[in-house]
Amino acid sequence: MSIIYFTLSIILPLVLNLIFTPIIIGYAHKNSIFDATDHRKTHVGNIPRLGGIGFFLSSAISLVIITRITKSYSLFPFYIATTMIFISGLRDDFKPIPAKVKLIVQILAATILILKGYTLSHIYIPFFNINLSLGYLKYPITYIWVIGVTNAINLLDGMDGQAGGVSALASLTMGIVGLITGHIEIATICFILTGALIGFLRFNLPPAKIFMGDCGSLTIGFFLSAIPLLFTESDLKGKVILVAIAVLLIPILDVFAAMIRRSRKKISFFAPDRGHIHHKFIDFTSLNTKQILLVIYSICIASGVMAIVFVVKTNIFTVSLLFINLILHALLFLFLHQRKIERSKNETE
Repeated sequence: MSIIYFTLSIILPLVLNLIFTPIIIGYAHKNSIFDATDHRKTHVGNIPRLGGIGFFLSSAISLVIITRITKSYSLFPFYIATTMIFISGLRDDFKPIPAKVKLIVQILAATILILKGYTLSHIYIPFFNINLSLGYLKYPITYIWVIGVTNAINLLDGMDGQAGGVSALASLTMGIVGLITGHIEIATICFILTGALIGFLRFNLPPAKIFMGDCGSLTIGFFLSAIPLLFTESDLKGKVILVAIAVLLIPILDVFAAMIRRSRKKISFFAPDRGHIHHKFIDFTSLNTKQILLVIYSICIASGVMAIVFVVKTNIFTVSLLFINLILHALLFLFLHQRKIERSKNETE
């Protein structure tokens, strides 16, 4: 495939979303479809929440056009499952539905992937150079992975430009990995999503004119969780899962932190709170929104570069880079958590 082909994969959805999103913003304002404001939100005023429609449509149209060129339809079940997630999120954006209903849809979508053979069947064990087969454990682990990452991006969508930017960088990284390893169709759909998200960010960077909504965050989360499962070679899949974990460490660790936090408070995991990473950056640092995004984007870019280098040349050095990346992410979360504890003590005194 030529460079023109992959450039088209990014540019076409980008241009389409630059056209679609203003139309969606106008529709949302006309029909008063706005994201609610409360103590947890970082925005004020009436901001539409249907941005996911724009990058879903631009991605879908681009995919149809490019698929007609390549005549490759092997990932059709993946497209069906992703569409299911989008529809459930869109329904929730117009009229909230119970969390259990959305969870059921996510389980059904994950089941479609599993029935097609897209599972988390292997994982690479760093430092020992072992590609471990998970056997029958691959089924429950695949469900946990898909549902976990899907909701991780949803929880990350709490600050202008955060979920869209992190997801665009993750998708771009996975696309480059697909390109390097010869998985052209996987690379193509990743580049398509990257382009659509860049178009969305034109209107989502602070001050945001639109948010992605559940139809966007859940769809992107499912997409990013499924991409590493689409690599069918067992020796490669184990490494690609590590790549996915590396580029999604911020939302993954944010979910773990939320689970621990809500468990201690004895509240439902689905109950909203003000304890996510963007809240902590805002409350316990002197950084503004744009500076916080710069920090988070820089971390994601560094993680992506390390992950790509790891795939290109797997050795003790590149494995160590991924391990150091994990440690640094963990230290960041511990630092922000410690700042919260210190401030709470000071306020008590």
